[in-house]
Amino acid sequence: MGSVVAHQPPSGLGAPGPPARFPGPFDVPAPPGAEGWEALYDPALPFGPERRAHDEAAFWFRDAVHWPRALRPFEAAVVQEAMTSLAQFNHRHYLVPGAQGLDVRLLHGYCYLSARAVADPDVGAARSAAFAERAGLYYDHWDERYADWMVRVRRVLDGLASVSFTPLPEAVPVAVVRAGRGIGPVHDVARSYRRLLDLLSELWQYHFEFLNLGYAAYVDYFSFCRSVAPDASDLQLAQTVAGLDVDLFRPDQELRRLARLAVELGIDDTLAGGGSAAEVLAAVAERPGGAGWLAAWEGVRQPWFNYSSGSGFYADDAVWADRLEVPLGFLRTYASQVRAGQPIDAPSGAVAAERDRLAAEVRGGLRAADVERFDTKLALARTVVHYVENHNFYVEHWGMSLVWRKLRELSGLFVAAGFWADADDVFLLRPEEVAGALRDLLGSWASGAPALGPHRWPAELARRAAV
Repeated sequence: MGSVVAHQPPSGLGAPGPPARFPGPFDVPAPPGAEGWEALYDPALPFGPERRAHDEAAFWFRDAVHWPRALRPFEAAVVQEAMTSLAQFNHRHYLVPGAQGLDVRLLHGYCYLSARAVADPDVGAARSAAFAERAGLYYDHWDERYADWMVRVRRVLDGLASVSFTPLPEAVPVAVVRAGRGIGPVHDVARSYRRLLDLLSELWQYHFEFLNLGYAAYVDYFSFCRSVAPDASDLQLAQTVAGLDVDLFRPDQELRRLARLAVELGIDDTLAGGGSAAEVLAAVAERPGGAGWLAAWEGVRQPWFNYSSGSGFYADDAVWADRLEVPLGFLRTYASQVRAGQPIDAPSGAVAAERDRLAAEVRGGLRAADVERFDTKLALARTVVHYVENHNFYVEHWGMSLVWRKLRELSGLFVAAGFWADADDVFLLRPEEVAGALRDLLGSWASGAPALGPHRWPAELARRAAV
């Protein structure tokens, strides 16, 4: 996509053909049935004629790692929030010397990104000094700031968990009147939705507060090693920062621990039985030792089952806490391996030993003048790795699973009022459309008059789902 040209090799004995070019975003027609797809999203997201000159001059790539599928409107708004946070910290907060951020567009619902670089070398040089000062405030106090980050992000997670959308009552309970609060469900529900959006924004701000600083430390370490140890392979350099214990791996580690405990208690055969997760766990409760195992299981569920089987960016990614069959399936596999005498623990000790051996090997080949810088950069890379890995669990997995869960809870109010049929239909709306539908719903509930929503949304959401 964009203006990048891929030259073709000569064909046969004739002259080479014209250079091949990736199609531009305005060259690809919408698939049949998806015409008018742009109207589903925030107007700033799709490619459009207003920015055509800019967009055709840029190189765009589809990010199929984070967003392999077409995005529904609410999911796309989260992408927009995330990319805005990224750009803010790169371009306005830390003043990264060569990078401003990632521009984001949608084409037929798929996410495309374009890296915005600082083209003027004088501007880059000025930003370099500013970045060294600003980033240094974090690098020099990484552990303390990361500990503070954990406090702040846990506060956001607790806040998301506390957001509540209770069904609208036929009449406000008399206890509320007696308490003299002066406010009721109209205010409470609207405030909860606004709070949910505010916490979502705060979550993504914290995500990028540290992330690109962590990547910058990695890149700096790798670039330095490339310049002083050119014979070291990329794999070897990557392994010198491997083997550190991070929270992202805890969900899997906890399942392995539960599997070993199940075998020790002799209840692994019950776990391997058929039926739903609820039925299997109920059967475990009837076994000797089952209550103790279930207590351990419940102790692991919060927080480690707030883990998504996908990227966390899609509302329908399977989250362990909501679909217990997923972790139960992994646990059964581990239990069968334990019963068969097979090792199930990750070889963390061996990985750490190999990490240190490879680092010593690289260090041993350096000039004496480079050893201190190597040690300093390696130590920083190993320090930042905890955030680079852990943020994914706290933001994309735990945080986003809470966001999607709470939106389904809110959507239940609309389902009860006949606005749409399924709780997941809310993701076919943009955030501002949900706010508008909520005003309609609350106004109707307050007065008892008919709402527009049941007449407007069912057919429109069916159309959007088809697109």
